Amino acid sequence: MYKVLIADDEPLVRIGLASSIPWKELDLALVGEASNGKEALALIEAYEPDILLLDIGMPVMDGIRLMEILKERKYAVQTLVLSCHNEFEYVKQALKLGAFDYILKLSLDVDELTRQLKQIKENLGEHSADTFRQDKKVINDYLYRFLNYLPEASPLPAEVQEALAQTEQNENDLLMIEMRRPCERSETYSNILREVALQTLGPEQPWYYCILDACKVLFIIPGQPEAQIELLIHRIFDMLHAYLSSQFHIGVSAPFTGISKIHEAVRQADTALRHGFYTPNQSVFFFTKEPRYVMNSLISSSLEKSIYQQIELGNFDEVKRMVLEIIDENLEKKTLHPSVLLGNMIEITGLFAKYLRTFDLMLPDLSEEYEHFFEQILKYRSIFALREGYERFLDCYAQRVSQLKKSGNRDDIVKAKVYIQENFRKQLYLEDVARYVNMSKNYFSCIFKKETGFSYVHYLNSLRVEEAQRLFQTGSFKIYEVAEMVGYNNTNYFYKTFKKFTGYNPNDFRNNLSR
Repeated sequence: MYKVLIADDEPLVRIGLASSIPWKELDLALVGEASNGKEALALIEAYEPDILLLDIGMPVMDGIRLMEILKERKYAVQTLVLSCHNEFEYVKQALKLGAFDYILKLSLDVDELTRQLKQIKENLGEHSADTFRQDKKVINDYLYRFLNYLPEASPLPAEVQEALAQTEQNENDLLMIEMRRPCERSETYSNILREVALQTLGPEQPWYYCILDACKVLFIIPGQPEAQIELLIHRIFDMLHAYLSSQFHIGVSAPFTGISKIHEAVRQADTALRHGFYTPNQSVFFFTKEPRYVMNSLISSSLEKSIYQQIELGNFDEVKRMVLEIIDENLEKKTLHPSVLLGNMIEITGLFAKYLRTFDLMLPDLSEEYEHFFEQILKYRSIFALREGYERFLDCYAQRVSQLKKSGNRDDIVKAKVYIQENFRKQLYLEDVARYVNMSKNYFSCIFKKETGFSYVHYLNSLRVEEAQRLFQTGSFKIYEVAEMVGYNNTNYFYKTFKKFTGYNPNDFRNNLSR
């Protein structure tokens, strides 16, 4: 399966491309979206896409400069340029830099774009992997699909099948390397982790890797004796420690045989990493057995009520004391399962949103801080990072909530938000809401963004994803059922949107809840 990256500074263009192209039918995987050339370069370094849909006129770094950098660094990515009618001189530059072709954005046609993508795939196929290094890339892509429960695109080449057969004959070790603090999507820690580890392992050894997200990468090392594995791990650790100031940790699975056991090995490595939640001074963890954690929540309804009362009263020093006391008590005892503690923190964070909704308004900067923190909670792999992040969030909340009480809002936008909240489970388009408040579509879109700080699509998706999280927590629905219940008739788009807002795909989010 070939990987695709979209780089365009217009959100509507990105959304349109992401939702209209039949990715599954074309056997393509959309691995990321960027709003400027700098973000695109970071994502290219992290995910190594095969195809780039590139807008020329972007801020920060334009498409031409990005192509120049990619050429200098010898990135083998097929570029399809998206241009405006007045950018022909830039298009000529792009073609000289090796662009496959260009399409005018104003006459963008899904059928034509699909045809172009098929042609690019054919070109890529003509240069199929025929060396050991290329075979490994195919296996790495296969692992990406396998670990994300994606269907196989086509039969694997015979050489690759032979290489994979080695995992059936030998014991393999799986290493998972992860940053302790949550990473932004545009950060490339995973790329650094990969490159440093590759230098240690050597390019010609039969190891395989898979980038899981912006700050996590795993390696499979077949057929090495235990002493050699420990030596490799310590060499990787030493090199990472020299390269990175940020904290990281390594989880190692029990030895396993066969590709079918990889999911269990990933679970074991992830479990091993959980040993590091309460121990900041240790960085390498081997899976031996499940840690004996308490699974019962320590947050009672009366404690939640007390915290909410203090929020209502505006006693944020007391709120901060109560919340940090919960974290500190768990740090001292070290008995509560990390996922339960993180779940408790999500419940408490929800109290702040509940209070904000009583004003039917969230200040854009506070809303952004809240949503960002809410997305990050489940990603914390250290109780110390969790405490630091929560303390920072509480300070920001306390500073800004007084402004919230004084701020107003347009009655028509309040009316629109209520209408959206009542109808987001249906197919609800921008023009429907604009018509409801007697505005033109374009004017309503502009005013809504100005008053709320968010686009209509972002606001609608945030409500749907929040409701989807609630359904996953309270019911045993299938993923496609939840997608339909919150207003999505395209399950693939629901997957992408859910991951964009939470950092997890629906499968992983549900699995985290059950741990």
